Amino acid sequence: MINWLGILQWMTAIGMAVIYYKSSTQKLRNAYGFYRIVTGDYKLTNKKKASVLSPFLAAIELITALWLVVPWMQVFGFMMVACLQILFLFVLIPRKGLVLKNGCGCFGLNTPKEITSRDLVNNSAILSVVLIFIGINLLGV
Repeated sequence: MINWLGILQWMTAIGMAVIYYKSSTQKLRNAYGFYRIVTGDYKLTNKKKASVLSPFLAAIELITALWLVVPWMQVFGFMMVACLQILFLFVLIPRKGLVLKNGCGCFGLNTPKEITSRDLVNNSAILSVVLIFIGINLLGV
């Protein structure tokens, strides 16, 4: 019998891994651009803290991508995706409607980007899907 749920979980994990890998490598390749987003557009923290937090976040995203494709770490990868999505939603929701001159830090660094309802829905959908897979794994379904 084919385990469709397992196949769907792996397809989701691989898709999420690609998303997080792409996002993290862009942030690592253009660390200064991402630093400018954190300190300038989002105004999340001061420059000294941002110089540590921005590469740390990119590294966490890369580790998350790797965990998603390692079978015994996959559920922890989904948990990291959930935590990151919650963080991203807390950052995006109060800034809905703002045009960020350096981009949102998602995929297009250095490209002006308006935070729209679509961004919030996309992040919420990702969060919902991974929460379902976390629940399935923890309940042993």
